Amino acid sequence: MPMAKKSRQNLIIDGYNLIEAAPEMFAKMPSLEGRRKHLLKLLVSTPRLRDSDILVVFDGKSPSNTAKKYSFRGIRVKFSGNQQEADQIIQHIIRTEASSKNLTVVSSDREILNTARDHRAQTLTAQEFWKRNRKISVTDKNQNNSAANHQPDLTKREVKEWLKIFKQNRPGEDEI
Repeated sequence: MPMAKKSRQNLIIDGYNLIEAAPEMFAKMPSLEGRRKHLLKLLVSTPRLRDSDILVVFDGKSPSNTAKKYSFRGIRVKFSGNQQEADQIIQHIIRTEASSKNLTVVSSDREILNTARDHRAQTLTAQEFWKRNRKISVTDKNQNNSAANHQPDLTKREVKEWLKIFKQNRPGEDEI
């Protein structure tokens, strides 16, 4: 019997909420634009998200050199503009699309999470997202490990993919 094709996961991410949940990961980025770009790069490099359709929504106007909506390496990015907040945009998308898509909403905002649950979308707080996708604890301040020096556990397949990406496979090291 053929296996059913897995539906594509759709993620809506409250961008600044996710950044604020892991300040140690963004501490070296002095500008807001730098933190946004770093977040997008982290999302792109997360193997678990590779087959997901991702929309990241940020509050406010877009930087002068970018459009209100754009794509960064396959991740859709949207700015709320001056007339509304990212929360309102996210809630509108949930209300219009949650029933027809395999939707997961990433935010720690209570109203957004309640709207998502009301429309039967899956939810993750920003802290849960980081724990699940980066294998780091962003809320436990008593840990000695910071996100900067934490080494995530990689599967053999992930190691092989990274070696392939960086073209560091040497003769005799193809099999891991």
